Amino acid sequence: MAADLPSSPTPEPMKKGVRTLIRATGEGAERVRAYLTEKIPEAVGADHAAEFVMTTCESFDEAVEDAAATASYARTRGEESPPIESVDRLMSSENPVRVWREYRRMSLAALADQAGIGNGYLPQIENGERTGTIKTMKKLAAAPGLELDDLV
Repeated sequence: MAADLPSSPTPEPMKKGVRTLIRATGEGAERVRAYLTEKIPEAVGADHAAEFVMTTCESFDEAVEDAAATASYARTRGEESPPIESVDRLMSSENPVRVWREYRRMSLAALADQAGIGNGYLPQIENGERTGTIKTMKKLAAAPGLELDDLV
């Protein structure tokens, strides 16, 4: 099997006194490991931390995606997670004031009252007939416990 891979010179150590380990992962890892073991046996280890990792593009992409998901989870842990239906509505450009108001199970009158705006003004904002001022949008965000960024 190892004969199928092109030959290359044995690499020089990256740093003196540091043991360089190369770990092959993903599809074809056994073949790569066999080749490397034959050419540079001291650089291949299965149970040691590796300075270099050889992997397929697919495995690498999957690892990057997993790392991004883990980082995103850690960054947003403890934050509210609205149901997917609400997220879909927000992603489809539905008015966020309406989506959040309905998610919070607030009536138009209750939100308008808590935000200190007129009962006629809120439906106009939700229907896109008027845009609220920053001051008004801050009030509309604060009433159901949101940030301004959630509405604009």
